[in-house]
Amino acid sequence: MQLPQIHISQQSAKVHTQTEQGFLQMRQQSAAVSINTTPADIGMHTEHARIYIDQRQAFNDANLKHIFKRIEEYAAKGHREALRGIARRASDGDRMAAIHINSNPFVEFAKRGQGQLPNTNIDFIPKYGSVKFSHKPGKTTLNVRPHQVNIDVQPQRPQVEYSPSKVKTYLAQKNHIQFEVTGTNVDTGL
Repeated sequence: MQLPQIHISQQSAKVHTQTEQGFLQMRQQSAAVSINTTPADIGMHTEHARIYIDQRQAFNDANLKHIFKRIEEYAAKGHREALRGIARRASDGDRMAAIHINSNPFVEFAKRGQGQLPNTNIDFIPKYGSVKFSHKPGKTTLNVRPHQVNIDVQPQRPQVEYSPSKVKTYLAQKNHIQFEVTGTNVDTGL
C-alpha cells in the first residue's frame, strides 16, 4: 500500500548589498606667520686700563739723570767738597802751627795724599726694585635696550571634503516554500 507523501521544497531568501565607498579629504595651507623685530640698542663705554711706570730711579742708577737732578747733586757734592777742603786746610794750618811736634808736617801732608786706592766695586744697573709699577684697572659699561618682537599669525581654515558611504540593500531572491503531495492515488486492489 502506498501512503501519500508530502514533499516540501524550500528556497531561502537572498539579500544582496551594494556598497559605495565614502571618502574624506582634508587640506590645510600653512598659517601665514610674520615676525618683525628691531635689533636691540647696545651702548658700550670703555675706560682703558692705565699702567704707570716710574723709571727715574733706574735712570739715576745708570747715571742717566735729568739735568735738574744732576745740577742738584753736583751742587751738593761741591758744597761737601768745599767744606771738606776748608776743614783740611784748617787742620793743616793747625798742624803747621804746632811747632812743638818734632816732625815735618809737609812730609805728613804728602804721605796723606799718596797711596789711596780708588774705591771699586761690582754693581748691577738698574738695581732691583728701582722701577716702580702701578696701575688703574679699566672699566667697561654696557647699556642694552631690547625691543619687542612682533609676531602676526593668520591661521588658515582646513578644507574638508566628505562624502558618506552608501549601502543599498535589496532582495535578490524571495523566500519560497512549495508543498507537493505525492501518492494520492490509493490502490484498493489489495
